[in-house]
Amino acid sequence: MKNRLLAIILAFFAGTFGVHRFYLGQYGKGFLYLMFCWTFIPTLFSWIDIFRLVLMSDYEFDDRYNFDVYDQYDELLDDYEEDPYRGRMSLSSLGRRKSNYSQADEIEKLHNLMVRGIISEREFETRKNQL
Repeated sequence: MKNRLLAIILAFFAGTFGVHRFYLGQYGKGFLYLMFCWTFIPTLFSWIDIFRLVLMSDYEFDDRYNFDVYDQYDELLDDYEEDPYRGRMSLSSLGRRKSNYSQADEIEKLHNLMVRGIISEREFETRKNQL
């Protein structure tokens, strides 16, 4: 998972060479910064990138550069099955998930869902107790 503060630091100290672009997974732009570093144009763009990253919200940063995190949340939500008798999500599908996950991993994922606002704190506690 990419860190916004680290991207800002990389842009500040090595932005001329496009290191922050490589870190953010934008290899094409990073290569262009590296190719034209002798012109100091990438330095100007790296300062713009610094201001853009500083003003960017955490949600926007995650949406743009950590999109794989949201794919994991979607996968976790897809694994839940709807319980028609109680009208809420059940954890019956968690037992059939990949065997390399432990209960601690599941609780951590549920906590991340709660932090993101996808589930409430009450739902988190209920699901944690069911595990």
